[in-house]
Amino acid sequence: MMRALIFLLLFLTFQNQTQAGECKNTFFVSIVDLWPISYVDSTGQLQGLGQDLAQALGQATRCRIVTEQVPPFQGFKLLRESKTDMIMVNLGNSGKNVDLYGDFIPILKVRRILVIRPDIFRKGWNIQNYVDDPKIRFAGVIGMRFAYKQDEIESLRKQQVYIETTDHDNLMNLLKRKGADATFYTEAAFENYRQHSSMADAFIKIQDKKTWLLAGIYISKKRFSKDNLEILESAIEKLRKNGQIQKMVGKYFEPDYGQVLSEMDLKRIKAP
Repeated sequence: MMRALIFLLLFLTFQNQTQAGECKNTFFVSIVDLWPISYVDSTGQLQGLGQDLAQALGQATRCRIVTEQVPPFQGFKLLRESKTDMIMVNLGNSGKNVDLYGDFIPILKVRRILVIRPDIFRKGWNIQNYVDDPKIRFAGVIGMRFAYKQDEIESLRKQQVYIETTDHDNLMNLLKRKGADATFYTEAAFENYRQHSSMADAFIKIQDKKTWLLAGIYISKKRFSKDNLEILESAIEKLRKNGQIQKMVGKYFEPDYGQVLSEMDLKRIKAP
């Protein structure tokens, strides 16, 4: 009888400890359908930085993570309508007024390039020369800033030389048909596009070696409580310190194309 009672107490103690360490929350995560964030590999499985990061966050928080792959513009629509808890991985300030319904948590920094047709290329010009020329029409994705700086896209819209299309594949077709003259791309995404489409060879790319763009996670202001935010931020910090985020980013980005944010980067971002 005594032995049975001891086993029962041990079982209840173990069960309470297990339950205390588990997260009862379920997070719905929208992952952007764009290489290297999320893509279907040769076996039909979803791979990518967003998929890896969602899985790692589930393990670190011990919360249930439910993921779905969505087009880039749809992710922000879901966030705006409070139909998802978070979207990953996106460039910072990726849409107009996103800060009204979403908070941004930076994870890494990426390089960008200017993609133009050969007939638009001007010898000796830098990127700013192209942006300042009112004759050059730029293209982007609906509802997203993508690889543009905020002041660039505002200026182009005011000049009425900014054209929006539905997805990144259409950007290249738009340039090819001369519906637009130029666009900005993250360098990693364009290099992958080059490997899978001969159309990429028809364009000239100009590296922007002065600019790093922040990329990370957007969380819903309406659906995310303060406690949930603390859980997520704690998990991200854990993954950062144990090197898991570094490994994930290194899996998909060459150092010249993308890097995990350093402690100095994070301090600079948080500085007023």
